[in-house]
Amino acid sequence: MDVDKSMERAETALRKRAPDQAITLYRQVLTAKPGHGPARRGLMTAYRKRADLKGGASMIDRAAARSLHAAAMGLRSSKRWATLVKTCDAALEKHPHDGALVAMLAEGLEAQGLKEEALAA
Repeated sequence: MDVDKSMERAETALRKRAPDQAITLYRQVLTAKPGHGPARRGLMTAYRKRADLKGGASMIDRAAARSLHAAAMGLRSSKRWATLVKTCDAALEKHPHDGALVAMLAEGLEAQGLKEEALAA
């Protein structure tokens, strides 16, 4: 997989107001190259852009994010970092403006040694 080409396509998709396509491409980059800070930054931007295009997070999305936030709190206390990152990512996809989730995501990434990605979050 060519990471640079995928990043270019993802950025183009964001400019064209196609955040779903950008999210898919950024996830592919993060799967191929964990710890890629620009891909994490782009993914977070795509989540926010999608929510903004929809007019903000719906009540159902916020409720789902709260539920995932509670699960993430338990995962953090048990130091299950990989699962914490996945849970925070799922919650941020629903409600990307939750600062506490972003902080937990960064903590989980840093605990796994993915410092560049943690800084990007």
